[in-house]
Amino acid sequence: MGLYLTGQNVAWAVGLLPKTNNTRLILARLYPINNEQYLPEGRKLAGLDESDRSFFEILARKQDNYIQFKFTAEVGDRFMLQITLEGASF
Repeated sequence: MGLYLTGQNVAWAVGLLPKTNNTRLILARLYPINNEQYLPEGRKLAGLDESDRSFFEILARKQDNYIQFKFTAEVGDRFMLQITLEGASF
């Protein structure tokens, strides 16, 4: 999925892989598009649980061409992924 946030287009990919015992491996990745080489420093990818509590946060550094996080969840777990920079979020 592509989105425009604070002056930059980024692509956001989420992959799901089945695991054993009703769990899934989830990979969330954020990277620049449209001839941009790096994400802006400070771009944040976060996972939030049902109560809006963060269970992970990844910040882009000066020359990161992507950021990603892998985690497992059980079928039926509810969570949100959030992208933030300079007070704007999606």
